Amino acid sequence: MARNIGVNLTSSTQSGPTNISAPAGILHIAGATQAGPTGRAEHIRSFANYQDVYGARTAYSADMFDTARVFFQEGGADLLVSRVVGPAATPAAVELTTASEDLTPLVRVEAAFAGGFANGYQVQVEGTDGAYTVRILDTTGEVVASWSRITSVAQLVERAGYTGAWTIQSLTEEPENFNLATGTFDLAGGADDRENITVASIMEALDDAGTSGEGGAVAVPGYPADVIGGELATYAQEHRKIALLAGERDATVGEIETLSAELQATLPGEYAGLFYPWVRIPDGNSTRLISPEGYVAAVRARAFQGGEFWTTPAGLPARARYVTGTATPITSDVLDRLDDAFVNGIESAGGPVFLNNWSSLSADRENWGLLKSRDIINNLKRLFQSVLQQYIWRTIDGNGILLGQIESEIEGVLAPIADAGGLYAEQDSAGELLHPGYRVNVDATNNTTTTLSRNELYADVAVKLSPVAKLINVEITKVPLAASL
Repeated sequence: MARNIGVNLTSSTQSGPTNISAPAGILHIAGATQAGPTGRAEHIRSFANYQDVYGARTAYSADMFDTARVFFQEGGADLLVSRVVGPAATPAAVELTTASEDLTPLVRVEAAFAGGFANGYQVQVEGTDGAYTVRILDTTGEVVASWSRITSVAQLVERAGYTGAWTIQSLTEEPENFNLATGTFDLAGGADDRENITVASIMEALDDAGTSGEGGAVAVPGYPADVIGGELATYAQEHRKIALLAGERDATVGEIETLSAELQATLPGEYAGLFYPWVRIPDGNSTRLISPEGYVAAVRARAFQGGEFWTTPAGLPARARYVTGTATPITSDVLDRLDDAFVNGIESAGGPVFLNNWSSLSADRENWGLLKSRDIINNLKRLFQSVLQQYIWRTIDGNGILLGQIESEIEGVLAPIADAGGLYAEQDSAGELLHPGYRVNVDATNNTTTTLSRNELYADVAVKLSPVAKLINVEITKVPLAASL
């Protein structure tokens, strides 16, 4: 999409020769939860924080709850949550009336967000002579909101507005004598409308996050790739994320291979990875199976600690800390089958559980075969946008000072990554450096008088990403006893 004002970023591949950190480890999830805000995404920093905001594990919220739990238990630190409800979802509410015989409605007390979680909450009104205390109690009787010394409808409406969790609406003109009926009143009528949640509902909820979570991963727990894969990969493409996908709970190796082939033919594959199988987590004295996205996102977050988004989050460093096993054992021969099908296997047979691949679904294996490639480009875009925003509306001088400043900012992002080995530096036969793994060009060759007259600046950046040791070949030769070594 073209941009008229701001920092516009594009990327491409090239055939032949060629000081800040991004929140790369973030995971963005969307789905049904017991409670929580709608219409926006919330950053969650711990599992306790998740429970405080989005509620308990229920039959309908289990996928989100379990994914949040395993993400934090496995070392994730930043979870972005989008709660999904159906189109006819309503908030729980109750009307408070006057104490007079006609019981004139004065105010409507309403949960700020839709859903049945507040059904059974109570509004408690105490006081007399025009001064009241109004409390809201949850289903256990705990006070979750309280306003004291209330002497008018307007005052109650104003003070409730500061909480963000409750809405109080005036239903009439301010009475001459503020005479509120006392007692305890039940909230009711809240509904999630879960039966009418669709893929479109989920994508709308994800969009509510705006630019939050760019450079991270995104998943929809409980929705298999054949249902959500196309939409989620497209969303990832548009929002600079990578989509984490999985199959059905009881999918066989053959079925996941078939699914992968179907997805490769339809998705923007460089933005998505398919992971198999489901994983086991503790459940009291037993275990239960959950979709693997939370575990995968957590080991990704662990690998990217310190902003090192050029690291590949696979192999023994991805050992599970909380996950105890997988739905089906993944041995080395099965892992090879999965790799041939561009499926990321979670190895579990005869040793620790760990993610043992980081493949994308892209058919362009040379440029985008690993999710690492798209992760790096996504996060470079985010970093460039951040450091270059300060130069918008700056005067372009004829001496090239502004061009030089922009080039220095870009190199300031790339140089530490190259020094850490994230970009592939090359040397000639004499050991002289040919390039540090990147090239930046911001000069008169790409900023002509024509482009400058349009108030536009151009920067060309080329990066060569370091490969990884996916396969190590070792040849062992038996030497005859009489022969020399």
